[in-house]
Amino acid sequence: MSGLVSTLRAIHRHRKNIRDLREQLKKLPLQEKVCQARLTARQEELKKAQEDLKKLKVKVLELESALKTVNQQIAKYEKQKNDVESKKEFDALESEIEQSKKKRGELEDEILNGLTEIDERTAKLPDFEQAVQAAKAELEGFAKTMAERQGNLNEQIKRAEELLRQEEEKIPAKYREQYTRIVKGMDADGFSLLQDRFCSACSTEVTNQNRNDLLQDRLVFCQACSRMLYLPEESPTPA
Repeated sequence: MSGLVSTLRAIHRHRKNIRDLREQLKKLPLQEKVCQARLTARQEELKKAQEDLKKLKVKVLELESALKTVNQQIAKYEKQKNDVESKKEFDALESEIEQSKKKRGELEDEILNGLTEIDERTAKLPDFEQAVQAAKAELEGFAKTMAERQGNLNEQIKRAEELLRQEEEKIPAKYREQYTRIVKGMDADGFSLLQDRFCSACSTEVTNQNRNDLLQDRLVFCQACSRMLYLPEESPTPA
């Protein structure tokens, strides 16, 4: 069918296309921000991993210093045992030595665990570094193509707007004011396909007169949602 109804169908298609293209265009900077945020997150993860490793190394150094002090204390107590004259003093030194050795064992265990953890954390650092490089490459790649994608989308919008203009010129003058009022407020949502006698936007059934008016190529509005109605591509012609 040619005429107003087919024109509305084409206009609806062009307006939806333009809206979708503009949404894609609007999302590009947001997608770039997402890439930037991902890079920042990976960089923060790497920084934290490096700082945690550094703190762990400092902790192990402190434990090793404490172990050295304990060993010196044990050696001191062992030497003092040779100079004591009473069993009470000897037993007291033995108790101090025993406690110091217990402390030494605890420190040695902590140091061993710390060194093991250092090795594990050091082995994982390349994974964090690779994640940063991957996020950086993603951002750089997106930035390089974004200008081209923006240009392509703008060109598609320009072509679609020209096609829309050509179709809108076909609208009879007697319907221009009504048409303009609807699209100004609703844009692409101001149209609806009539499918099996029902408005596809709000599911309201139209009257026989409404359908006959459409078949006669007249402008018809849905009584419920106020959208301009049009028929499917394959529609029977009026008898």
